[in-house]
Amino acid sequence: MTVPTVSLDGLMVVVIRHWKWVFATVLAFGIGVLIALPFLTSSYEVSASLLVKLGREQTPPPVAGTAQISATPYKRTEDVMSELEILSSPALIERVVKELGVDYFLAEPPPQTLLQKIKAQFKTVTRAVRDAWTEALIWIGLEKRLTPFERVVLTLQGSIRTESVKRSDVISVKMFAANPEAGVHVLKRLLELYQAEHIKVFKTPGSTEFLEARVAELREELAAIEAKRRSFGERDAVWDYQEQHKQLLVRRHDALQALTRTKELRSQITSEITSSEQALAAQPAEKLTQRVEQVSPAVQSLQGRILERKAVLSTLRLNFATNSQRVRDEEAQIRELEALLARTQSSFVAQQTFEVSPARNDLERALTDRRTRLAGVNAMASRQAEALSEVEAEIERVAQLGEEARRLDREAASAEQSYRLFVQRLDEARIQEALDTAEISNVAMIGEPVASVKPVRPRAMLLFLVSLGAGLLASLGFFILRDALRPSVHSRDRVAQVLGVPVLVRLPEVRS
Repeated sequence: MTVPTVSLDGLMVVVIRHWKWVFATVLAFGIGVLIALPFLTSSYEVSASLLVKLGREQTPPPVAGTAQISATPYKRTEDVMSELEILSSPALIERVVKELGVDYFLAEPPPQTLLQKIKAQFKTVTRAVRDAWTEALIWIGLEKRLTPFERVVLTLQGSIRTESVKRSDVISVKMFAANPEAGVHVLKRLLELYQAEHIKVFKTPGSTEFLEARVAELREELAAIEAKRRSFGERDAVWDYQEQHKQLLVRRHDALQALTRTKELRSQITSEITSSEQALAAQPAEKLTQRVEQVSPAVQSLQGRILERKAVLSTLRLNFATNSQRVRDEEAQIRELEALLARTQSSFVAQQTFEVSPARNDLERALTDRRTRLAGVNAMASRQAEALSEVEAEIERVAQLGEEARRLDREAASAEQSYRLFVQRLDEARIQEALDTAEISNVAMIGEPVASVKPVRPRAMLLFLVSLGAGLLASLGFFILRDALRPSVHSRDRVAQVLGVPVLVRLPEVRS
């Protein structure tokens, strides 16, 4: 089965064969639109523009956790988008409807002319048909029943268009309304409520009360810290930690130097005492002043006997031979006496006189003096060591007190900084409240809302042209569909396409 196709030649054939029907259909569509146009509701475009400027909305609120509050140097795209969200809020539209009332939007002026009466009757019939259709949809569960208030809100929400103008900080607000005066009034009220809502959204509730309470707390805390600092200075006598610590370091340095000199002096005296003791040990206690010696009587006796024996030996040598026994015995006896004489002390001390040594006395006195000085130096070293310990203990105490003083100073500085910061934030919050009360914001309306001079809906010329095009397409589609369902040939090419053989000649139809 071949699928029928439509060529340009075939389309021209259809137009030529049925041009009357095609023309009639296009004309009927156009006339129908012209007849329906007077019965359609005309809509006017009410427009206004808003300018988003640099303002306090681009700065952090007073209760924000930043140390410095400064305006940002440029506006962000998010700022304009946020304003669009606030402006298109359903709650804002509901407030407009509540303030103006549902009847304000449903009320229509009474018809005056015949055409207006016909249009009013047509609208009544159309509304009845639409309500019946809506009830049917509600009955089968495809629609939800809406109150008149909800219907007005949905209608108004659908008729408002908000958009940001490209490459600018301008927001365009448009509204379509059947009554231009009422549309201007509604849009103006919507923008007034939007500006009030804008101020409310960017306002931080309770910031002033919070900052006032916090300032009071910090004031009390700062007073308590100052009282603690005064009590600390009076109780522990810390008038100036840095100066006191410096003076104590000087005292410790002086005490340490004095103790070092005392220890050096003690070492010197100890060395002198050791030398004196060694010299005293080598010095005799007494000095020999006179010594009397006498010849020993035993020596004199031995000398006399030796002389006697020598005299006897001389006599014997005269009478006897030299090597005779008696001569030798005498010689041996003489030798024994001489040996005994040699062993015998020639003299003995008959008398000696001694006296105390002056040098030893001098050494003993010098040693006593040095020992006395050493005892004094030891006592002085002990006192200096105690004084040094006291100074070091005082340095430690002042260091601990200084740490406590620095901690109190840090607490006081931190509390004072926080107090000043919160006082500044409180002033800024009060300024913000004053600006909110005066309704000053960074959004300004560029002129009052205005309505278009002539209706923008429906677009008569566009609808008329669309109707002509729709009539043409509908008629052509009908005939093309009919020819597709009832195939017939009207040209040589079509016959050749259907039969699959070349067509040599075409004979006109002769009707009798």
